[in-house]
Amino acid sequence: MNKWHHIFVRWLLVGGAVSGLRLLAGCAPVGGAAEAAAPLTLILTDPFTGAAEQLDPLTLVGAGDAAAVGVWSGDGRTGVTVVAESGRANPDPEKTWVVVHALPGGAERARFHPPVSGLAAALNADGSRLLWQPFPLPVGAYPPPVDWYVLDTANGTVIGHVENADDACFRQSVLFAPDGRRLYCLADPALHDISGPQPIRIAMYRIGWDADSTASDSETSAEVVLDGRIGQRPNAAGAGWELLEPALALSPDGATLAVFHAEVDRLTLIDATTLAISQSLDLRRPVGLLDMFGLSAAPAHAKGETSGTLRHAIFSADGRRLYLYSQVLAAPDEPPPATRGLWVVDLARGRVTAEALADYQIQWVAPAPDGSLYAYGTTDDTLFAHEIRQTTPFVLWRLDGATLDVMAQRPFTGYRGGRLLPNQ
Repeated sequence: MNKWHHIFVRWLLVGGAVSGLRLLAGCAPVGGAAEAAAPLTLILTDPFTGAAEQLDPLTLVGAGDAAAVGVWSGDGRTGVTVVAESGRANPDPEKTWVVVHALPGGAERARFHPPVSGLAAALNADGSRLLWQPFPLPVGAYPPPVDWYVLDTANGTVIGHVENADDACFRQSVLFAPDGRRLYCLADPALHDISGPQPIRIAMYRIGWDADSTASDSETSAEVVLDGRIGQRPNAAGAGWELLEPALALSPDGATLAVFHAEVDRLTLIDATTLAISQSLDLRRPVGLLDMFGLSAAPAHAKGETSGTLRHAIFSADGRRLYLYSQVLAAPDEPPPATRGLWVVDLARGRVTAEALADYQIQWVAPAPDGSLYAYGTTDDTLFAHEIRQTTPFVLWRLDGATLDVMAQRPFTGYRGGRLLPNQ
């Protein structure tokens, strides 16, 4: 199994370009003093079995089974699952059903066949539009060119079809605007077999109202190229790869894009409508006493023949902060990488204002509307890039979104995805 096929299989297992979902508790939760009822529901999903569990969002104690849906809308009212007559990835769209659910109960609201076989990738904020990703042909081809459908969740009508044979989205990851009218992704240089990392290029695709997205000039794409790099190259040892993977995030209001560079600790903020660069921030980090005297603990890092930095970023619910975390890989003959951990960036101040969990490999974070933050991570230093396992020990935390102080935590066995849904 080659490297790209491994990535494609993981993509199918977790459910496509969907951020954040993953449970088996070993001990009682720590922390979680009595507080007022939280205005949200916390759900963990097992990507290996499809099972979903609801947790108390304050104490992280189990609160029963949850509806196992593939993707959720931002308002928490709509979910979508994909049901195939045989197998998990049926090539015949007439034997595949897209089922739309009313949440939180899970009652079926609509059912229809997709235009082509594929995956439910995302819902827009109010659940009216579904982003549908066709399976690449031949199956296993990587990276597949840009090919996305936007469907009306009321009846499956194709609202728009974005297709570009000359471009691909890096790691098949795409951001769906809250209004469901725009898509953003980092362009993947591997589509054209380009050797070595290339300048970061962000592509934007506007969604039209007809099946071919050719109604007017408003459906054409736009792009911006940044001073930074993305991609891979043979590492210095010549026995593996060096990965440079920046992160792309979209603010909750759909107005701002943020790029977290892989080579340096830098943020680039971009107007999401015009793709004009609005600000570049060289991140300044707070220095603690342990750092001053060189006593900070070394972070976990993946061991193997792959090196490099994989960045991740997500905005807080109010858009005032950006949460950053990284997977730093070290080749066998290289020293341990510098501390990364989980960072909080105050965008108004343009600096890192808090750090935590530096000895953990963070898998995902989920900001809550009340200003708190949920994070899921492990100290296992044997995980490869983008790898998930059923047996790895993990910890789920509820953190203060500004200081990253721990308010509750709970151990788990195995990777789980997390999702926050506003209560109705």
